[in-house]
Amino acid sequence: MKKNLLLLTLIILIASSLFVTSCKHDVTCDTLGFKLEANATNASDATSGDGKLEIKLNGGTGFSCQVTQPYNNNNSVFESTESNEIYNITGLDTGTYTITARNSFGCIKSNTVVISAP
Repeated sequence: MKKNLLLLTLIILIASSLFVTSCKHDVTCDTLGFKLEANATNASDATSGDGKLEIKLNGGTGFSCQVTQPYNNNNSVFESTESNEIYNITGLDTGTYTITARNSFGCIKSNTVVISAP
């Protein structure tokens, strides 16, 4: 009986440690409050190419950031592996842009913004 109780206790302890290990990464991302904020400044007209994006990241370190245009075969218009918290991108045409950011913990956030013209 004692042997079975000891074995059951050992199984419970191992299962508990596996559960904690498997969700540790998710808890880290949630605990950090990793956030991506993107603000667009519209272009002065449809052909000026003077639209702007301001991207703010927080919740972690070691950020990387990529901006793509889905209608343009997802071509990257901006990419950085510098660990900045704020990126200012200028000279953008009107259109839809997808921002994808990652922090050093592997947490990924994505946002879509539209730059339009009057």
